[in-house]
Amino acid sequence: MSNIAHYIKTCGEITKSKGFDTTQHVKQLLLIASEVQEAMEEIEIEIEGTHGKLIDIIASFEYDMQSFEYNRKKHNLPENSKIVNHEHLMEELSDILIRVFSYAYQFDNGKPLIKALNKKIAVNKERPHLHGKQF
Repeated sequence: MSNIAHYIKTCGEITKSKGFDTTQHVKQLLLIASEVQEAMEEIEIEIEGTHGKLIDIIASFEYDMQSFEYNRKKHNLPENSKIVNHEHLMEELSDILIRVFSYAYQFDNGKPLIKALNKKIAVNKERPHLHGKQF
């Protein structure tokens, strides 16, 4: 069993044993998104000498990277950022993985996720530098 398969199985079994239903697809994706939002709360950027949380700054922007980059440049937001609390950020990133793994477990114990992950890594490895992205 690969390490990722072990984590998927462990997270899926714990989640199931605690009575959570991971078959509600929209709810699961929203829970993953909420964990991403919590991770974003640990990133701070400085604007005109005032520090602000990333989540507050982009609240009015669309949540895709091209829109964020467009608005960042339009409003002269800096590219640099800092982590407010590294330990808490790592905790939030762990929460994201736990949510993803718990959700994926219902699909043949996460095997399709592992297959898709390996395929996507291979594709990304072969892409050119920035592969046409502006950011």
